[in-house]
Amino acid sequence: MQNDTPACIRGEALITVGLLIAYALFLGSFAIRAGIAQPAGSDRGLLFLSSATFMIRGEADPITQRGPLYSGLLAVVGKLMKAGHGPTQEKARQFGSPTKLPVDEVLLGTPFLRVALALNMFLFAATVGLIYSITKKLQFPAAARLATLGMYLFIAVGTPIDYVHELVFTQFLLAAGSWFLVDVVSSRFALGPALGLGTCMALGGLSRPTYQVLGLVLALLIALLGIAMKESRLCL
Repeated sequence: MQNDTPACIRGEALITVGLLIAYALFLGSFAIRAGIAQPAGSDRGLLFLSSATFMIRGEADPITQRGPLYSGLLAVVGKLMKAGHGPTQEKARQFGSPTKLPVDEVLLGTPFLRVALALNMFLFAATVGLIYSITKKLQFPAAARLATLGMYLFIAVGTPIDYVHELVFTQFLLAAGSWFLVDVVSSRFALGPALGLGTCMALGGLSRPTYQVLGLVLALLIALLGIAMKESRLCL
C-alpha cells in the first residue's frame, strides 16, 4: 500500500529537488571547467561534426561509423549559426582510415560548442524528468521512485555530457520510448502511444545503430504480450 500522505509527498518533493540540485551542480562543473562541449574524445565528436559539415554543405556524407540523426541535429544548429559558408579544418578521421575529413570552423568555435553543451544538459534533464514520470505512471511508492531516480543519476555520472556525443540524445529517445511503452501496455495497445513508441525506437536506431535490434525485440515482446492478453482476457 502506497504511503502518499501530504507529509510523504512533501518529503519526496524535497528529496527530489535536493537530488536534482546536487546533480545540477555536478553538471555545472562541466560548464565552469570548460564552458563548451568538447569536440574530441577519440575522434568521436569530430566525426559527428564532420558529418554535420557534409550535411550543411549538401554533400554526400562518407562517414559510416556514426548514426546520422545526432549529426543532423548538429547540422540544424550549425545552419542556424551560419555554418557552411566559411573554411574547414581537416581534423576528423574514421577508425582505421588514414583519410582526414573536413570540419566546418563554425562547428569548432566556442559559440557553437556552448550551444552543444547546453543542448546536452537540456536533453539530460528531460531524460531525468521522463524517468521520474515513468515511475509515477507505474504507481511506484515514493521510496521506489526516489531509488529509481537516484540509481539513474548515479549511473549517469559516466555519461559524457560535456562531449559532442550522441549518447545523451539516444538516452533521451530511449526514455521517451519507455514512457510511451508504459502507455501502450496500460491503454491496451492504443494507436497513439504505439505510434509514439515506434517513432522513438526508430529514431533511437538512427541515433545509435546498435539500438536497431532493440526496436525489433520490443516489437516482438509487445506482439506476444498482446496475444497473451487477448487469449487470457487479461486486464491491466
